[in-house]
Amino acid sequence: MIGFKVAPDGSRGRVEITAEGPRGDQSVLKDLYELIGCSTVDVVRLADRLDMWVDDDGMYTQEPNKLATLIAWSFGSRYQAQEYYGTAVFLGGANAAGDTVGLQIPAVKRLER
Repeated sequence: MIGFKVAPDGSRGRVEITAEGPRGDQSVLKDLYELIGCSTVDVVRLADRLDMWVDDDGMYTQEPNKLATLIAWSFGSRYQAQEYYGTAVFLGGANAAGDTVGLQIPAVKRLER
């Protein structure tokens, strides 16, 4: 599945997330841990088909991610008053079964701008 990664230094780009097994959750989490550089993640729902995954401990261990914060805030996400920290990975939310899904190409193109 396609995701979109935004690093604290502002670099960004498409990433490939694997989803093996019947639900794929473990594989998705393993890839997220590696891409984000953490051992625990948190998900921020930005829209029906857009989630932002971040390091759950990022505020204590990572640099601020101004671009990811601006993206989240542009969707009206004000779950926390402060910036988001560390690398963020954007995915396409969840399907009816609750499985994490990849981004659709139009969403990726919007994030690439």
